[in-house]
Amino acid sequence: MTFLLAGRAAEQLMLTDVSAGSGGPSGSDLAIATNLALKIDTTTGLGAVGPVWRGETATLMLHDNYQMQRVRRRLEDAQMTAENILERNRSLLEDMAKVLVSKRELSGPQLEDLLGRVEPERGEETTLRGQHELHNGRSISKSDGIGDCDGFHSITK
Repeated sequence: MTFLLAGRAAEQLMLTDVSAGSGGPSGSDLAIATNLALKIDTTTGLGAVGPVWRGETATLMLHDNYQMQRVRRRLEDAQMTAENILERNRSLLEDMAKVLVSKRELSGPQLEDLLGRVEPERGEETTLRGQHELHNGRSISKSDGIGDCDGFHSITK
């Protein structure tokens, strides 16, 4: 969710407000993040009510104020995490914005070079390609395929 809300967080950080463009149709980053937050509680069994499947319907949130508040909290937490990462890397964000203004696109070695400058959180070591990441003393690997499901990384000690 943090990744999905990073653009919105960048607008908040750099412009002190977000535009209507940070939301939008069902394929927007905000819509996808909202659906993910809802599914954590309603279809994966990972929510506050435990191993319960409540169906795949976003309208559930409209009729359940408690559920809507849980989703909102998850989204706000994810956006705050994104804002903290961006604030820690503000000069890099500004450099990327300058390149985008002049060239309208970032890709290949230029993008890799900029992303290689990302300041990781204290206590975490990450690599650009995301093949291995140390998090809380665990190695998280995308390449070994063990337990890899829908883009989630496997975790090994």
